[in-house]
Amino acid sequence: MANSHKLYTEILVTRQFSARDKGGSWLKEIEEIASKNNSIIYPVKDDSDALRVLNRKGGVIYAASESNLGAHSPTHNILKIAPSSFTTTTLQHGFECVGFLQSKQHDIAHGTNVEFAADTVCGWFPEEKMKSMLDSQKDKLIVTGPTLALQNTATEIDNEIPKDIGLICENLHSVRLSSSGDLKADFMDMFEGFCNRISEQKVVLRPHPGGQYVLKNKVKLPSNVTLVNSPTYKVGMSRFAYGVSAPSSVIIDMLLAKIPVAVWRDSEAVMDADNFAGLTEVRSIDDWVKFL
Repeated sequence: MANSHKLYTEILVTRQFSARDKGGSWLKEIEEIASKNNSIIYPVKDDSDALRVLNRKGGVIYAASESNLGAHSPTHNILKIAPSSFTTTTLQHGFECVGFLQSKQHDIAHGTNVEFAADTVCGWFPEEKMKSMLDSQKDKLIVTGPTLALQNTATEIDNEIPKDIGLICENLHSVRLSSSGDLKADFMDMFEGFCNRISEQKVVLRPHPGGQYVLKNKVKLPSNVTLVNSPTYKVGMSRFAYGVSAPSSVIIDMLLAKIPVAVWRDSEAVMDADNFAGLTEVRSIDDWVKFL
């Protein structure tokens, strides 16, 4: 959008964001985006630091994620104290997203009273589809669709990523796999069994950008697995023969890329996948192999 409308942009990077970016990969992405758009990056330590950056300025502030939940407090607080010369906007950063559309596990982990400090919120769907949005927040809603679908500039794809093989995405850090019991082992056991069953075929595993579970926990992977940790917009989903993931926004990316998609669920179907109804489910190694 900055390129299309020739907008001057600045990027605020909070201390908490930097603390989570232990490998520096997120900052590398931000620096690349800033370079392409001639943007200035401002590291901010706290609310007063952010206010100093915003003082005597105006425009629009976009928050990639923001709500009254504790994990979102840095952006939530910044939007609350932003000068009135700014219009503040929060993006729905995923298909299932707190305050917009939550699964049962989101409700258990985060509750159902999620509010936004932003003046407006950019959502993927009309309000009747936003079953988790409070009535008090619905007047803020502007339907823009998924941010990926709004991308109108070419992105350089990582051509070192293998083509024409399967893509498996893990989001084991998610409350979907922990709020109703620990389902992480179920996923990894099934994934390993699937890889062993198709041992002559290669498979790509992509960790969730924010969770990075298999990397942080140094999970040993089957020999036919290639780990890919590039940003989604550099992966090029259409290069893959099929995709499998537990409930996650990456499933929407796969659908937009028009590849065959299956939703992983635990063997006992404890994890809620109602928001993905209509897609193929895999709940066993046999299901996974049949999907191929």
